Parts: sequence; structure tokens; C-alpha cells
Amino acid sequence: MLRQDRGAPGGLVCHVLNRAAGRLPWLPKPENSDVFERVLVKAHRRPPIGLLAYGLMPNYWHMVLWSREDGGPLAFVCRLTHTHTVRRHARYHATGIRHLYQGRSKPFPVQTDAKVAR
Repeated sequence: MLRQDRGAPGGLVCHVLNRAAGRLPWLPKPENSDVFERVLVKAHRRPPIGLLAYGLMPNYWHMVLWSREDGGPLAFVCRLTHTHTVRRHARYHATGIRHLYQGRSKPFPVQTDAKVAR
């Protein structure tokens, strides 16, 4: 069975989230959030994407993204999570040991301006 397309249509604000595999902390040390934020800035330079807000929790993160292009937020998040995973595994010599993220990122279109403001 094919996976359902989770690409977000262009022009919409999307709430995207992803969590760490096995409910483990994906930022084991406080300085790891700085590394993730550097990867976030680098990934943000490439596509025309608007990063409206983000929140980093111990075992998951949330982002509010906007793009004019169809699938833009998901392409951005795929690049972000892939780069972060590769760098994290290289740093801790953990390549091939376990997944960092539980699954695919989940984009949810935000329906109204009031929800964006919250």
C-alpha cells in the first residue's frame, strides 16, 4: 500500500511536528539545541519558506511554516531532519544504530488566523 501524500498546498500556513524515536530525548545535551538551530538556519536559506515560529521540546519539536510552493514546507522539513540526523549520528558515532525520529514529519494546514496567533 502506498503512503498517503502529506504535501501541503502552497499559500497555506502549516503546523509541522516530529518526535524522537522511542520517546527518547533527541537533544541529549543543552548545547545540542544550538546545533539543531544552526542546521535550521542553514536549511532555511535554500527554499523560499517562511519560518513563522518553532518550539523545541525534550523529545519533539513544532514549527509553523509558510510557502508559496506546493510541498514547500515538507521539502524544507525533510532536508532539515535528514541533515540533523546525519550530523547527530556522525557526532555520536551512531550511524546505523537507531533512528533519530519516530516517523515522517506531520504537516497540518492551519485554518484561520486566530490559530496562527495562538
